[in-house]
Amino acid sequence: MSSTKSDMTPTTALPSTTTSTPSKLTTNTINTLAVMRGLIGIGSMIAPIPVGSLFGLGRLSPGGALVMRLAGSRDLAAAGLLWTAKQDGTTEVEKSEVRRALWAGIAIDAMDVGSTLLLLGQGGIRGRFAGLFIAGGVGFVGMAGIGLRGI
Repeated sequence: MSSTKSDMTPTTALPSTTTSTPSKLTTNTINTLAVMRGLIGIGSMIAPIPVGSLFGLGRLSPGGALVMRLAGSRDLAAAGLLWTAKQDGTTEVEKSEVRRALWAGIAIDAMDVGSTLLLLGQGGIRGRFAGLFIAGGVGFVGMAGIGLRGI
């Protein structure tokens, strides 16, 4: 059985080099999401007590301030991941970076919403404040969805 040289040549899938650029809505939404996450993260790390008050958590104990700082560092890391992903994402590799950062944010926000609902169900947080956290998480997931759809 004979085969030609072209039959024997291994093929590898190379990343796409298409030049389709995401829309302004997509890039603006992704950039806004990164900035909002970054501001919340920095604020929570630098001034956890005032930021906690803005979120309706009242005066935080030292342990509560630590938890705010931990959450802030997580949001700051997610913002950095999203901000440093290639925003003009014209190749599939670049788009993959942005998608990965957006999915990481969706996972974070989904867990935040789930945790808030759990605490609300246990009576550990008031409805108004739970609504604020849930709306924020759902809003961030929606923004990430716009980004994913446009990439």
